[in-house]
Amino acid sequence: MFLVLLASAAGTAHAATGTAKQLGNVPAISAEAKSKEAMNAAAEILVHPSGRFVYSSNRGHDTVSVFRADPATAALQVIQVQPVRGAFPRNINLSPDANWLLAAGAVHVGGKELTRR
Repeated sequence: MFLVLLASAAGTAHAATGTAKQLGNVPAISAEAKSKEAMNAAAEILVHPSGRFVYSSNRGHDTVSVFRADPATAALQVIQVQPVRGAFPRNINLSPDANWLLAAGAVHVGGKELTRR
């Protein structure tokens, strides 16, 4: 079993392994890869019911990152970055059968947030 953390401002996902007394950090994306990105802020993280995939919404470039999760080591590997075809994805969720990922976005206009439906 592992714990997945999402750092919103940094837009990074981390998996932690261990016990409640001691956790280890397994970064999903290298510092070098992150340094090449423009502004990107993560909003939400979601784990597939199988535990084999992790999803993260990215508000900077309006995408959802898909990670393969290794249950034995907690290592996360980016396998896909999918555009949401909308702006500023805030919320992501899976359909009840976990076959579809749904994303809801928001647009900022004049300091006000307008939610797209």
